[in-house]
Amino acid sequence: MSLDLSFWKYEEAVNYKPYDVYASLSDGKTVTGVATLPIDEVRVKIDEVFGAWEKLDDDHLIYDDEVIEIYTTEQFVRFDCYGVSEDNMNKLIDIMLEFDCRLYDSSIDVRFD
Repeated sequence: MSLDLSFWKYEEAVNYKPYDVYASLSDGKTVTGVATLPIDEVRVKIDEVFGAWEKLDDDHLIYDDEVIEIYTTEQFVRFDCYGVSEDNMNKLIDIMLEFDCRLYDSSIDVRFD
Protein backbone atom coordinates (compact mmCIF):
# COMPACT_ATOMS: atom_id res chain seq x y z
CA MET A 1 0.00 0.00 0.00
CA SER A 2 1.24 3.49 -0.77
CA LEU A 3 0.23 6.80 0.71
CA ASP A 4 1.57 10.30 0.37
CA LEU A 5 1.82 12.65 3.33
CA SER A 6 2.12 16.29 2.30
CA PHE A 7 3.00 19.36 4.34
CA TRP A 8 3.16 23.11 4.00
CA LYS A 9 2.67 26.13 6.22
CA TYR A 10 0.62 29.24 5.54
CA GLU A 11 2.33 32.53 6.32
CA GLU A 12 -0.89 34.49 6.08
CA ALA A 13 -4.61 33.80 6.07
CA VAL A 14 -5.68 32.57 2.66
CA ASN A 15 -8.84 31.10 1.25
CA TYR A 16 -7.36 28.37 -0.95
CA LYS A 17 -8.74 24.89 -1.43
CA PRO A 18 -6.15 22.48 0.01
CA TYR A 19 -6.13 20.32 -3.13
CA ASP A 20 -5.30 23.34 -5.31
CA VAL A 21 -2.35 24.22 -3.05
CA TYR A 22 -1.22 20.58 -3.01
CA ALA A 23 -1.41 20.30 -6.81
CA SER A 24 0.54 23.52 -7.37
CA LEU A 25 3.21 22.68 -4.79
CA SER A 26 3.52 19.12 -6.15
CA ASP A 27 4.21 20.63 -9.57
CA GLY A 28 7.03 22.71 -8.06
CA LYS A 29 5.13 25.98 -8.33
CA THR A 30 5.40 28.78 -5.77
CA VAL A 31 2.14 29.64 -4.00
CA THR A 32 1.57 33.14 -2.58
CA GLY A 33 0.74 32.97 1.13
CA VAL A 34 2.64 29.73 1.70
CA ALA A 35 5.76 30.05 3.84
CA THR A 36 9.30 29.15 2.86
CA LEU A 37 10.35 26.12 4.89
CA PRO A 38 13.74 25.35 6.47
CA ILE A 39 14.24 22.31 4.24
CA ASP A 40 17.82 21.65 5.38
CA GLU A 41 16.66 21.53 9.02
CA VAL A 42 13.76 19.25 8.09
CA ARG A 43 16.15 16.85 6.36
CA VAL A 44 18.50 16.84 9.37
CA LYS A 45 15.57 15.91 11.61
CA ILE A 46 14.51 13.14 9.22
CA ASP A 47 18.06 11.76 9.31
CA GLU A 48 18.01 11.83 13.13
CA VAL A 49 14.67 10.06 13.47
CA PHE A 50 15.26 7.53 10.67
CA GLY A 51 18.98 7.03 11.24
CA ALA A 52 18.65 3.24 11.31
CA TRP A 53 17.16 3.24 7.82
CA GLU A 54 19.33 2.74 4.74
CA LYS A 55 19.69 6.03 2.89
CA LEU A 56 19.86 5.22 -0.83
CA ASP A 57 20.27 8.92 -1.63
CA ASP A 58 18.97 12.21 -0.23
CA ASP A 59 15.42 11.35 -1.27
CA HIS A 60 15.03 7.62 -0.59
CA LEU A 61 15.01 5.74 2.71
CA ILE A 62 14.48 2.00 3.04
CA TYR A 63 14.07 -0.35 5.98
CA ASP A 64 13.06 -3.96 5.30
CA ASP A 65 9.92 -3.65 3.15
CA GLU A 66 9.27 0.01 4.00
CA VAL A 67 10.28 2.77 1.59
CA ILE A 68 9.99 6.52 2.03
CA GLU A 69 10.53 8.80 -0.95
CA ILE A 70 11.03 12.47 -0.05
CA TYR A 71 10.07 15.35 -2.36
CA THR A 72 10.78 18.92 -1.31
CA THR A 73 10.59 22.43 -2.65
CA GLU A 74 11.14 25.67 -0.76
CA GLN A 75 7.49 25.58 0.37
CA PHE A 76 6.59 21.90 0.42
CA VAL A 77 7.49 18.50 1.81
CA ARG A 78 5.88 15.31 0.57
CA PHE A 79 6.63 11.81 1.77
CA ASP A 80 5.56 9.04 -0.59
CA CYS A 81 5.26 6.04 1.70
CA TYR A 82 5.34 2.48 0.36
CA GLY A 83 4.57 -0.24 2.90
CA VAL A 84 5.39 2.19 5.72
CA SER A 85 3.95 1.34 9.12
CA GLU A 86 1.48 3.65 10.82
CA ASP A 87 4.03 4.22 13.59
CA ASN A 88 6.65 5.43 11.10
CA MET A 89 4.13 7.61 9.26
CA ASN A 90 3.25 9.18 12.61
CA LYS A 91 6.95 9.92 13.12
CA LEU A 92 6.97 11.82 9.82
CA ILE A 93 3.88 13.78 10.89
CA ASP A 94 5.52 14.59 14.24
CA ILE A 95 8.66 15.84 12.50
CA MET A 96 6.67 18.22 10.36
CA LEU A 97 4.57 19.43 13.29
CA GLU A 98 7.85 20.60 14.87
CA PHE A 99 8.09 22.98 11.90
CA ASP A 100 4.42 24.02 12.28
CA CYS A 101 3.45 22.23 9.07
CA ARG A 102 0.11 20.46 9.03
CA LEU A 103 -0.68 17.21 7.24
CA TYR A 104 -2.61 17.17 4.00
CA ASP A 105 -3.87 13.72 3.00
CA SER A 106 -4.55 13.74 -0.74
CA SER A 107 -6.29 10.36 -0.62
CA ILE A 108 -9.21 11.94 1.28
CA ASP A 109 -8.60 15.61 0.33
CA VAL A 110 -8.28 16.76 3.94
CA ARG A 111 -5.81 19.15 5.53
CA PHE A 112 -5.54 18.69 9.28
CA ASP A 113 -5.28 22.28 10.49
